[in-house]
Amino acid sequence: MAQEFGLSWKDCKVLIVDDEPFSRIVLKKTLMNAGLTKIDLAENGKEALQKVTLFHPDLILLDINMPEMNGYDCCLQLRQDPANADLPVIFQTGLNSEAERAYCFDAGGTDVVSKPINAKECVARVRLHLERLMLIRNLRRFTKRVEGELAMARTMQAALVPEPAQLTSLSDRYGCHIEAHFESCSELGGDFWTYFEIDDQHLGFLVADFAGHGIAAALNAFRLHTLLSRTPPESHDPGKWLSSLNTHLRKLLPVGQFCTAFFGILNCETRVMDYAAASSPRPILLHGDKAQVIDSHGMFLGVTPMADYETRRILIPEDAHLIFYSDAITEARNLNDKLLGEAGFVTLLQQTVKVRRRERVPYFLDQLSQKVDYPLADDLTLVWLHI
Repeated sequence: MAQEFGLSWKDCKVLIVDDEPFSRIVLKKTLMNAGLTKIDLAENGKEALQKVTLFHPDLILLDINMPEMNGYDCCLQLRQDPANADLPVIFQTGLNSEAERAYCFDAGGTDVVSKPINAKECVARVRLHLERLMLIRNLRRFTKRVEGELAMARTMQAALVPEPAQLTSLSDRYGCHIEAHFESCSELGGDFWTYFEIDDQHLGFLVADFAGHGIAAALNAFRLHTLLSRTPPESHDPGKWLSSLNTHLRKLLPVGQFCTAFFGILNCETRVMDYAAASSPRPILLHGDKAQVIDSHGMFLGVTPMADYETRRILIPEDAHLIFYSDAITEARNLNDKLLGEAGFVTLLQQTVKVRRRERVPYFLDQLSQKVDYPLADDLTLVWLHI
């Protein structure tokens, strides 16, 4: 039996509309014998519309031939209000031709029962449509609740990543300009990024992306955030720390779940960056008119507890740009269903550098939205360093 917060179809309200007093009495008694108790009556379509506003029925049994306003006109007017779009309206008629029945449905009717009323058939149809209505309402309430919970989860996920004020302060302390943008997709995802103040010269950056979408991916991002608060990097060896992080994640993640990651430690004075990677999107290094992709191969985090990660080194030229990002950007498609790709991404980055000295990320995102379907289908992470 369909239920709505513990209520059965017998708790629903029914409005009987018929100009004949005897028909109204018979219908009311029939429904009461079936267990329905919340029943109101109307003598014509005009009165029925008033009762809909005051009584708020869950179903209407509607006669066709009535004075002042017939059933057809009543139903047509009823359907003009979006609030009544799902309200079941069962026409009752002695006209059984196919054309007449079709006209009932054209007027917005949900179903048709024949006069004289067959009690068992009438109750069966009333129950069917009330239970269906309750299922629809429950589904909408559930959908609304899920949407609310997802919105809250997106807000919580966004709160995990550094805020603009933090990045401004960080930029001042380390002498480099840092901008970033994080945007969770509608389904939730597993993107995460953060920074670590290793010491007065060394600044660490971690960009991670858990496989999949939805609550599971977001929960994994929360797991990683909690883990980082307990095991922050304690040395200048990214590979060693990433190996340790992988061991801990393998214990926390369900079987089959993993993430990509890039962890770099930048010496802001010498511009040397030591890094280790776990198959993340390849960071982009821009210097003048040149663009270089940084190798980021490595075992996914969380797949095996025995994975080792190599520490590699790269020199960042003066006045260069280093960009970390999620694959949502390179996998974005335009209206012709063509991937932006790494090459298209680099082109947009280079165009941004040429026309913007500050606030490059908002400008880049504006240009991106003109090239691809936006918002993107996956979490979007973009971290831009000007060194």
